[in-house]
Parts: sequence; structure tokens; C-alpha cells
Amino acid sequence: MKALRAVRALNGAPLDIQPVALAGPSGADLFPSPEQAAAAVVDTLIPELIRRKLTRHLAVDTDPAVFGLEGLRRILAAAREMKLRPKFQTNLADIDTVSLAIEMGAASVDHLTSASDEVIAALATSDLIATLLPAVSLQRGGPFAPARDLIDAGGAVALASGFGAAGGPAINIATVMSIACSQMRLSPAEALIATTVNAAAVLGRSSTVGILEPGKQADLAIFDVADYREIPYYLGANLCALTVKKGRVIHSAHSAGVTPKRPPQRAGIVTARMQQMGDPGSWRRSS
Repeated sequence: MKALRAVRALNGAPLDIQPVALAGPSGADLFPSPEQAAAAVVDTLIPELIRRKLTRHLAVDTDPAVFGLEGLRRILAAAREMKLRPKFQTNLADIDTVSLAIEMGAASVDHLTSASDEVIAALATSDLIATLLPAVSLQRGGPFAPARDLIDAGGAVALASGFGAAGGPAINIATVMSIACSQMRLSPAEALIATTVNAAAVLGRSSTVGILEPGKQADLAIFDVADYREIPYYLGANLCALTVKKGRVIHSAHSAGVTPKRPPQRAGIVTARMQQMGDPGSWRRSS
């Protein structure tokens, strides 16, 4: 609760922050059974989150040892009743868990690193978005989520840094895009959509952010590149020259004394390699 209050205090200063409460093993370990742990989430945690207006999102660890399948069903039903957007958090999604998430209207399956063909097919025919963490997978030595299989099957993926005490050290979303392209076989266009339109959909913000079009917030990240495919091409480089939030400039690399500059390369080599990364695409899927 203290962490969520701190996040709420930071929201809008100057960035929008979407807090997510996690019901997971660290709390469930306090109870003698998965059933009692699930009851505590339903009877205590969710009402307290609502009373204090601390979050619109509830992530639930899907490890069967934590809450059990029926416990998950109870938690999701309670979250939906209280207008919380439920999210499943799992490394390995089984078909029973994914089917329950689809049935109960969960927003996303997060932290996914592996999935069977049956799970991929189920995700592809649902509104669930799979949130993938390429930088965390890289830090841990794999495995990498089957992003290419998910997209080819018709599913939607979002990309996130996974930055945190238990995650990876990547704080540059362009680096996350680079890893997604090189290790998960996404095209630059797919990686861009996964970090913008689909990421906004995961957080329930599609009506205000995620794409540049009339009626949306003027949230812009302007990069010092000649072609959008250069953003994931230069691994680890921070090429963001200007950041605009709701139409107001909140960061300028030049005014901060930093001049973003592409590493010196022969233009012909860069162009040829970017062409190998794929032509600009129009792949888009959001809930």
C-alpha cells in the first residue's frame, strides 16, 4: 500500500504512471493454503485497493501453488465486479489458465516466456494481449517468448522493459525493441506497434495514447534518426532528442547538454542492414 501511494503521488509529475497491484507468492506465503490466500485477496486486498483508490489494475500470479485454479477464478470475478482490470502474470502459461483468463475477461498475460501451440492458438483467437519482456529474458539467459509464432497466428503482443528489483536492468525501451527484433524475430514495425498501440491497450489507455491521431494526447518521443528502423538498429543507443507530454516539452537532449548522435557508420551498410530488418509494416492489433 505504501508503494502504491508513492506511485500515485508521482503520477502526472510529469509522466502518466499506471500502478498495478500484484497478488503473488510474497503475500500468499503468509497463508496455510491457496484457498485461504485467495480469500484474503478477495475479502481484504481488493476492497482496500478500491477504498483507497490506489489502482485500476490487479495482476495475479498464476502459479497453481499460489492460489489454485478456483482461487484464480474467485479473484478474477471479484476484480471484475469491483471494476479492476485483471492481468495474469506467468512465465509458462498452461491452457487451463489461459482459458480462464479469456473467460473472465483479463486484459493481458504478462511476463510470458514460453507457450505451447495450444496456448498460442487460444491467445490468437482472443482479445488477450501477451506482454513480453525481451531484456529480462536476455539477462536471465533465455528462454525468449515465442513472439513470432504468436503474431503469425494472429495474436497481439506488447513489449515492456520489465525494469525492477526482480527484473532486468534495461531502462531504454529502444534497447528492448532491439532485443525483440534480434532474438524474437519481430520486424521493426511490429516492435514499434508492440511498444505503443498494444502497450496502451494493455493499460486500458487506447482512447487517449498509443498512436498519433486527432483526439489523442500529444505524447511524442522524437528520435534523431532518418528512418524509424534505426531506432532498434542501434543497440543501446539513446537517440531520443525530444520528449513531449500532452503537447508540452518535458525533455530536450540539446538543452540538457546532450546531443544524440548516431554512431558513425557507412550509410550504405546501415541502409542494407535495415532493409534486411523488413520494410515498414502496417501490422496493428489492439483490444
